[in-house]
Amino acid sequence: MSAPPPEQRRSKPILRVILGLSVSGGLLALVLSQLDTVDAWSRVLSANPTWLCASFLMIAIVMILRGLRFWLLTDQSSLATVISAVCLQNFFNRIAPFRLGELSLPYLLKRATDEPVAPTVISLLLVRLLELWVVIVMALIASWLYLGGEVLQTEVLVGLGVFVALLL
Repeated sequence: MSAPPPEQRRSKPILRVILGLSVSGGLLALVLSQLDTVDAWSRVLSANPTWLCASFLMIAIVMILRGLRFWLLTDQSSLATVISAVCLQNFFNRIAPFRLGELSLPYLLKRATDEPVAPTVISLLLVRLLELWVVIVMALIASWLYLGGEVLQTEVLVGLGVFVALLL
C-alpha cells in the first residue's frame, strides 16, 4: 500500500483547523448573540486606558514567565523561541475546541528547533499537573478564608485537600 500524495496529507490538518475554527466561531457567535451590544459597547468605550495598558503588561509578563518555565525544561530551544511558541500555544488554546491548542507547543518546538516531542509532552503534562495542584491549594485556602476560618470547616477542607493531593 502506498502513502497518500503530499497534497492529501496536508489537507487533513487544514480540515481540522477549519473545523476547529468553525466550532469556536459558532460558539463565539452564540455567546455574542446573547449580549446586549449597546451595553457592551458602552463598557468598552468607558474602559480606563491605564488599566487596559496595565492588564496588557501583566499578561505579557505572564507569557514571558511561562516561556521561561518551559525553556528551563527544554534541551535545544532558545528562550525567544520558547516564548514565541508559548504565545502561539495560548492563541491556539483560545481558538481550538477542548483546549487542543495545548498540543501545539511540542509541535511548534519540534518544527522550530527539532526539540524532541516526547520529553516536551511529558514536561507539558507535569507543568499542567503542577498548575492543577496550585489551583486546588489556592481554592482550598480561598474556601477557608471565605468560610471565615472556622474549625469545623477547616478540618473538612484539610481532609478534602489531603484526599485531592492523594488523587493527584
